[in-house]
Amino acid sequence: MRNTRPVLPAFVLPAIAIALTLSCAAEPLEGFTLDIQLQGVQLSAVDNVRLILTPQAMGGVMPSFSAPEMMSYEDGGVALSVDDDGQLVILITGEYFRANAVPTGAGDLDPRLSLQFWSDDEIPRNMTPQIRGVVTASGFDAAAGAAYLPTWPLTLGAQFTLTIPCTAGRETQCRPTAP
Repeated sequence: MRNTRPVLPAFVLPAIAIALTLSCAAEPLEGFTLDIQLQGVQLSAVDNVRLILTPQAMGGVMPSFSAPEMMSYEDGGVALSVDDDGQLVILITGEYFRANAVPTGAGDLDPRLSLQFWSDDEIPRNMTPQIRGVVTASGFDAAAGAAYLPTWPLTLGAQFTLTIPCTAGRETQCRPTAP
């Protein structure tokens, strides 16, 4: 069953509407799929995952996402807000992540969660937003990764993987029950 496509905040330059839905929707997926791939992290250790989208400066102007009130979806499992710097922050709770991610390694290692986004921005950009992911595990920021989205606006049907590896020195937090 497909979830309602909630609208995320818009870029000040230009107006952008983005939405997300569960990757386990019964209908065929459409839109732009972002796979969040954790490396060296146990699914059971994830407290939350933060995704931060930062627009790049264009012509000396730093665009930002407009600042709506915080929005919450999936029964509070996914929260969306804009920080003071105009960055879009998507907070995925550990409960939601554990319920919807699929381990790709032995046991519950290396989970992957797929989210879908849509955009009504039709103006191509050379400067795509950066997306950073930070995983809080066992109470610590234990994993982090960043990349630039491949295109903007997002291409319907495209898929992109953001890899978030365990940070050196945080292996105990990433894999608390590992042998």
